Amino acid sequence: MSENLGVRLIELIKSLSLGMDLISSAVSNHHVRVGFLAARLSHQLGYSAEVQRDLLFAGLMHDAGALSYRSRLDALEFETDGIVHCEAGYRLVRPYPRFYSVAQYIRHHHDKYADIKDKNNFTLECGNVVNLADRIDVQIKRDVPSAGQLERIRQKIIEKKGIMFNPLHVEAFCDLSVQPGFADQLDNPQDNLFTLAPEHLENEELSHNELLEYTRLFSKIIDYRSSFTATHSRGVAEIAGTLTCLMDSPSIKCDYMRIAGNLHDLGKLAVPESILEKNGPLKDEEWTVMRSHPKYCRKILSAVQGFTNITEWACNHHERIDGKGYPFGLTGADLSLDCQVLAVADVFTAITEDRPYRDGMPMDIARAVLKDMSGSAFSSDVVDLLLDNYEDLNSIRKVAQSNARKEFFDLYEA
Repeated sequence: MSENLGVRLIELIKSLSLGMDLISSAVSNHHVRVGFLAARLSHQLGYSAEVQRDLLFAGLMHDAGALSYRSRLDALEFETDGIVHCEAGYRLVRPYPRFYSVAQYIRHHHDKYADIKDKNNFTLECGNVVNLADRIDVQIKRDVPSAGQLERIRQKIIEKKGIMFNPLHVEAFCDLSVQPGFADQLDNPQDNLFTLAPEHLENEELSHNELLEYTRLFSKIIDYRSSFTATHSRGVAEIAGTLTCLMDSPSIKCDYMRIAGNLHDLGKLAVPESILEKNGPLKDEEWTVMRSHPKYCRKILSAVQGFTNITEWACNHHERIDGKGYPFGLTGADLSLDCQVLAVADVFTAITEDRPYRDGMPMDIARAVLKDMSGSAFSSDVVDLLLDNYEDLNSIRKVAQSNARKEFFDLYEA
């Protein structure tokens, strides 16, 4: 397999933003539109190519810290927990070297201009650009074209000039909003997620190691929505990657399987928290919603150039060779061995991990469950490989999930 899949940084972050925008109809296109607006405002203000890129990314990820079960994202009113989710978003993003400035802008994207205007701090100024982009989008009604709304929005923003927003930023928006074609771009932000600087730094391609690191960020954002699954994807990724290595696959493929594991539940961002957190059997209509999450996963990941195999592995993790899986009821003829590796890793992790409402299965019961699936749900070769290495794999899962759990609680500790 190629060392470089040709995945551009902007495509990866865009896929995360599209996923986050599935959480509620109230935030339809919110992250992608804030990213678009932050990029255009930064160009209008004459910022450097680097700052334009970082503000584009900050806009695309600005509310990542509001996605955990501790801070709901059911609406666009964050005044009550602004400090909490800004700080959580900062802590999520700051471990990634490329996102050092991005994390700072996210941390300050709810700072009011009146509170920062005397500090002469460019980082705070950039955070205020994201704040303005965020508040502009809040004013946009989702069911009508934005062209007829821009005058009203300008007046709303002008009312907060010098208080909430930097007057220079407000002027930049007013000038930008009357430019030809701006309203059409505002209505189609996902097609306009690029900077206007000639360097287009957002198009940088990622190495496979960088893909692995950045998709771990995705897994945190996905899993942190529910206390039930706060470490799940990390466990699946490590088991899938290790199983792939045990099949004597090249190390690069093991990493790609870990990437698929990090992303396999991306579609769960479209599942309401009430279903994710339900402590008891799901009703038929709730199961229908839950079973739709692989479709959303495929819709998002299939748009990432270079992700063909990863999309297949990640999005078929609930299919079975006997045709009894979901969402498409695929059979063995449609499912590669790699798809089954990730599916087995998902089942193994789900039944052995502890969750708030129950302990993980002890080894003898878990082994029996997996053995029962051998040859029916999944290839016996894959199941037998896991069972032959059960104790080692379970230790790997425990370490991976312990590390993920620590990172989760670190978000909220001083």
